[in-house]
Amino acid sequence: MPLNTRKSMAGKAKNVEVSGKMSAQPAKTKNSFKCLNCGECCGLIPLLEQEFIKLHLAVLELPLRERVRVKKQKRHDLMCPLRDIENKKCLVYEHRPWLCRNYGHLEGLVCPYNRRVKVRNGFKELEKYLQNKGGIIGTMGLEIGWRELERG
Repeated sequence: MPLNTRKSMAGKAKNVEVSGKMSAQPAKTKNSFKCLNCGECCGLIPLLEQEFIKLHLAVLELPLRERVRVKKQKRHDLMCPLRDIENKKCLVYEHRPWLCRNYGHLEGLVCPYNRRVKVRNGFKELEKYLQNKGGIIGTMGLEIGWRELERG
């Protein structure tokens, strides 16, 4: 469903989950992953409709002052709009998309600062993710930005 024709889905999305057989959480690995909050993984993120709804609801829960503060931060064009550059964190970390949750844990999504972490073969899992429930509706940082996240 195109973003410009989507009506607010907040009412029907109270307990939205990304369904399918893939794990919503990264797999536990033998070596622990130590995130440095560098932001290297905070780039263009394709989203499923369920993920968009979760992010929309999470953004609406943020204080307006916090949203305005982060929107004013200077960032490169391809960075996720939800990256808080000043505090080096994701504004909606608990609601982040599947790709963000699995960055550093799957082949092809290896963190440049945690190369020794054992990663699992995730190409089939990634393929399932990308085709889940009709596929991708847009990409954070391209078609999906603050306007879409706030309006739904």
